[in-house]
Amino acid sequence: MRLSFGKKRSWKKHLAVAITAGLLSAAYAPGAWAESGDYDNQGHTPTSKVENQNINITVHSSDYSAQGINVGYGSPSAGKKGTNRFVSVFNGNITMKDAGYSGGWGITADNIHGGYSVYRGARWQPSGIRAGLCADVTVNGDLDIAVYGSGLVTDPYYTLKDGTPEVDNSTINVNGNVKIVTPELSNEAFYAIANYGGTINVNAAGNKNVVLLGNVLTMKNDTGTRAPFFVNGITNITLNNAASSWTGVVDNTGKAQTGQVNLTLAKGAQWEHRSLSMTNGMHVATMPSPSNDNYGTYDGVTYLNRLTGGTNAAQTGYIYTSSSAPINIANYSGYTTVFYAHNNAGTASADYTAGDVIIGSAAQNSGIALVTASNGVNTSDNDQVNKVLNALAGKLTYTGYSAAPDNLAGTVKIAGGLTSDAVVLKEGNIVFNDNGKGTYMARKTSFTTVLTGDKAVD
Repeated sequence: MRLSFGKKRSWKKHLAVAITAGLLSAAYAPGAWAESGDYDNQGHTPTSKVENQNINITVHSSDYSAQGINVGYGSPSAGKKGTNRFVSVFNGNITMKDAGYSGGWGITADNIHGGYSVYRGARWQPSGIRAGLCADVTVNGDLDIAVYGSGLVTDPYYTLKDGTPEVDNSTINVNGNVKIVTPELSNEAFYAIANYGGTINVNAAGNKNVVLLGNVLTMKNDTGTRAPFFVNGITNITLNNAASSWTGVVDNTGKAQTGQVNLTLAKGAQWEHRSLSMTNGMHVATMPSPSNDNYGTYDGVTYLNRLTGGTNAAQTGYIYTSSSAPINIANYSGYTTVFYAHNNAGTASADYTAGDVIIGSAAQNSGIALVTASNGVNTSDNDQVNKVLNALAGKLTYTGYSAAPDNLAGTVKIAGGLTSDAVVLKEGNIVFNDNGKGTYMARKTSFTTVLTGDKAVD
């Protein structure tokens, strides 16, 4: 199946099957452009396209360029910044899966590294939906895709004929039920979402089921001079019911180049914080010039601009963290439960190998619970229990404590297991020190000496 919207100017021959909205290009390899699209004699383009039918897309490329849906400018001769935006709306369901292909992948390419023989990163890999320059893509139907590459990609790469870079953001809105599957491999990098500039919204209304399997990358133009390689990106993900989950971490090229990742995790939704594939996915060490001069390297931290939990403890979202990467949250609100496995008896900080949770600013009436299982813990031994709860409390840091000490309430719990329905056996409150580090202070519940009124004695 091959569908084209409007006049077809040219097609990349190795692209087997694709839906093209506006412009199809092999823009992933800088300087290697192929194009087709809707042009009149003046080079202008129509600005909108609506597709109402259900669509099944499979692309198996014998080369390196494979995109299921590719929208936006991708030619040096295209229009000017801010004009003639491509607005593509898909009201039907979109599927990119192939049961007859090994692994069931719907989008594949023989070379997933952009055609470069030495490059080992993910910058120019195949994609499910790609929004390029001046592209707005909205999927109102359900999206179910399995991509041997990146699922959703915004990439407003653009260069004028005279070499002057000109960029404008792109957007992807996915409003139906969503399932994005990427490979689980330790020696390759794949992304459920790769945002090189613009905005990606997943389940903005918050009333759909979302399953994401893969890491997330969102870039930021830290110096203002990174265009056209990447510009500022914002990724919004809403997981708002028990059927919704994300398995992955936020990959980065350093804190200064990390864009905004905003996550809502509520009403029983789960985030399994572990990397499904290789981090440091841009792999600057093998990246070709001039791109390698613009990207940094992974610093081992998951950065969230905002984490919004449930409105109360009964509507909590769940984080199952096993990655050594700390979760650094700039802005926190609502209620979240974080599960930590431990080694040995769990009485020492070293028994917890997953990264800390670090909260910057917390909204009023926010709460967070840290939970570990009772394995190896003698819950009848109060001294051991207190040490476990204190070690667990140390996994939380509230750096905004001095500015708003009452905004965040933390609790620590020992439960029968690391599941949402496990019985809580022991629990207590987290006390933050002046630096915001969490501690647990056991309360004495029985007194055997008489109060005398003498401060020195009492």
